[in-house]
Amino acid sequence: MKLDFMHSQGETTVEAPVGKVLILDVNALDIAEALGAVPAGVLGSNLPSYLAKYAAAGRPKVGTIFEPDYEAIAAARADLMIIGTRTAPAYAQMSQLLPTVDLSLGEKHFSAVRQNILSVGQIFGLTEKAQALVADPDSRIAHLQAVAPHSGTALILVTNGGKPGAYGPASRLGWIHREPGFAPVEEGIDDRFHGGDAISFEYILERDPDWIFVVDRDAGVGDAGVGDAGASDARPML
Repeated sequence: MKLDFMHSQGETTVEAPVGKVLILDVNALDIAEALGAVPAGVLGSNLPSYLAKYAAAGRPKVGTIFEPDYEAIAAARADLMIIGTRTAPAYAQMSQLLPTVDLSLGEKHFSAVRQNILSVGQIFGLTEKAQALVADPDSRIAHLQAVAPHSGTALILVTNGGKPGAYGPASRLGWIHREPGFAPVEEGIDDRFHGGDAISFEYILERDPDWIFVVDRDAGVGDAGVGDAGASDARPML
């Protein structure tokens, strides 16, 4: 039997059941872990603490979040590769080695995450588990989309090198405004820069957002503690 996967860069057909699967994407690895699936090789960098077991020496590595190890990939003789946003530029070259599926999130995060869970479940032959896994988020998302537009303003706060910045509706994190419907503290946030639009703690107090969504980039890149921005003067913090 053949499986056809529509993904961010086209369509990939593989034989089912899929045997050895490699993963070069944190999001896809997160899903695989939640499903109880066992990949044959994974990325060896930028793993969050709850996925730290995959960094162990006994786990086959096939590259980093930024750069595939093509020799290790070829040597793995796998049946399928899963890549994501960071490794998406390698799709064309990767596809020459083995069938490749790009599970980048794209613009509509909620629907993309849902579809990615179902796709990973299908790849690993765990369709029923995947369907059960999306059931709870589906109901939570529906509730969030009903209440968020009436829940006041929100600020997407990023800490980068210990300095606070803001992301707006047009940024890569703007889905927090677009999809649930949280109103931004202002529309004209200039977030073209890596750490967002530079802001001060006085700005946070002046705008007084009802919600603050904190992106601790310092912790994400291994500088835990540097980005302790302390925006606790605002009300709820997520």
